[in-house]
Amino acid sequence: MTRATLWLFVLVGFALSASAQSSPYLTDLWPETMSVGRHGKLSNSWKYHVSQILNDNEMMVRATYESRLFGTDQQFFWLKGVSTKELVDGKQFLPSGYFVVTGTKTYKTVLGAARTVNMVESETAAQKAQRNKLEAEWKAHLERMRAWHESEKKAQEKANAEVAAASAAEEAVRALRKAEEATKLTEAASVAKLSLCKQLIDLAKKNPDKRDVAKFRLQELIRDYRGTKAAEEAKELLKKL
Repeated sequence: MTRATLWLFVLVGFALSASAQSSPYLTDLWPETMSVGRHGKLSNSWKYHVSQILNDNEMMVRATYESRLFGTDQQFFWLKGVSTKELVDGKQFLPSGYFVVTGTKTYKTVLGAARTVNMVESETAAQKAQRNKLEAEWKAHLERMRAWHESEKKAQEKANAEVAAASAAEEAVRALRKAEEATKLTEAASVAKLSLCKQLIDLAKKNPDKRDVAKFRLQELIRDYRGTKAAEEAKELLKKL
């Protein structure tokens, strides 16, 4: 896996975990960052109060956000499409459903000053259908990303296993070669010692005093080089000595 692919793999995993529950199309609407065209639910991090009821389905809303670090932020916006029948001025409520920032609205305050605020309206049937379509597309896209992510993960695990197996095989070959070299050295040493024992046996034939020395050397060879051809031959020579 290349470095670029690895970074893409990490970023996709991050995107999957961060976006598993929502679509980028449907973000929370924060009163302080509203802009025309935004579509989503009003953030429940803010508190909403009825500033002024305008008619059965329109009101001016005062939204506040309290922060220990920055204090209290206050924003106003015009809300349309929510029933005001059970609301009164000053009451706190949480608008439910999906809304769209459709534009701005300019009105006059009780003091006669002009104020322009965002116009926030409940989504229409067409907008809901579009939202559902985009949500379905996003979920399908997310599933494709998840499938790709899992595929890459399995491929990487397989590659890691193959590398580990190859490394183990190489280590086994190195160990075998080392054992073979050690065996060759042992065989060579045993042959050299057997040659010395044969010389001692030849001497023992002329000088019986050398017989014990030859016998001792043969026993030493059998003990130190057990399993070699030289050791097996030494056993036969010891029987005859």
